[in-house]
Amino acid sequence: YGINGIFFDEVSTSTSDLPYYTQLRDHVKANGGIVVLNPGTVPDEKYMQVGDFVCVFEGSHTDFLSFSPPSWLPNYAPQTYHIVYDVSNSSLSQTLSRSLSLHGGMVYVTDLNLPNPYDNLPSYWRVEVNEVRNCTK
Repeated sequence: YGINGIFFDEVSTSTSDLPYYTQLRDHVKANGGIVVLNPGTVPDEKYMQVGDFVCVFEGSHTDFLSFSPPSWLPNYAPQTYHIVYDVSNSSLSQTLSRSLSLHGGMVYVTDLNLPNPYDNLPSYWRVEVNEVRNCTK
């Protein structure tokens, strides 16, 4: 398969770094790619013009329950995503519903935890896929 985009992790949220990320975006776009940014938190609104997709939350289930996005964020709903880890099987549906209610365009939920919640698929992967599929119907 061919590469069709670049995922930039640990992205700054500062406006002073926007020229750097804009330059990276321009290079990726000039080569026909998509740009995925992961600051892991809500960046300055101007970053929404840089990334095709922007992670506006990356953290634990506990932190996600108190996540309060700014009022402008729903304007960018299709391009935002949430990454939520340390989610128990019994909290999966609640977490997916919360992501939807916060206008998350995409979501990844896992029962894995730090230091590396990405080294395996969640134990409830098939259930999660089905629930997400049902949310989008």
